[in-house]
Amino acid sequence: MKAIFSFREDCDFSRKLRKDGFEVLNLPLVTTRTTPDLAHFHEMAATIDRFDSIFLTSPAAAAVLASKFGHGLADSLPPVYVLGRRAKRLLEGCGIAVKYSDAANTVGQLLSELGESRFSGKTILFLRGDKSLRTIPERLRGIAIVEETVVYETIENPIDNMEFLDKVRLGQVGWMCFFSPSAVESYVGRRMPMGAGAPRVAVIGGTTGQRARALGFSVDFISGRATAVDFATELAKHIKNSE
Repeated sequence: MKAIFSFREDCDFSRKLRKDGFEVLNLPLVTTRTTPDLAHFHEMAATIDRFDSIFLTSPAAAAVLASKFGHGLADSLPPVYVLGRRAKRLLEGCGIAVKYSDAANTVGQLLSELGESRFSGKTILFLRGDKSLRTIPERLRGIAIVEETVVYETIENPIDNMEFLDKVRLGQVGWMCFFSPSAVESYVGRRMPMGAGAPRVAVIGGTTGQRARALGFSVDFISGRATAVDFATELAKHIKNSE
């Protein structure tokens, strides 16, 4: 059985697949870190009572909100809408209640489920990363006032280990797995193998899949659920059924 490469740090995805008998190797292409200057966020936080709701879509943004309002200050927050289980768990662990849908895999699906009209005339604070696709302000344009503040940034990791390229050249990699549009962009920017002879491509959700196709990948598998364990479970089943 050929190896699976995860372009992410070792996590539940890799552990689940290894438990199912797959060889999984990790090559984190990008990482996130809190923006060094959070002055704008702190300005927003000082007048948090003027916002009708808060939106965030990543654990990195959740960590920033939790550091400011967790453990005793959560009562001062308006409703917090969250995409992703990791962000949900982080906030709830700090005492911040969240509005969350287990059925929503993308922010577009979350907004569709909630209904944009719910936010008509409201003022929303959107905590985002520097590479956000900005679906929330675009979808709510003309409906709500969306004020944005960048609280984390995505940076590329250096690649010192060429094991991935060596294994691709030897035909030992069956799949490569992407978890974000930023990782796809990093892969393409580094001019790594694509097209004929390259491993098959799996992605965690529709947003990453759209970006991968836009940059020239033929996407072979998209997880129906945007969590690491679900991605691993569904991919393992797909591979076993197709071999």
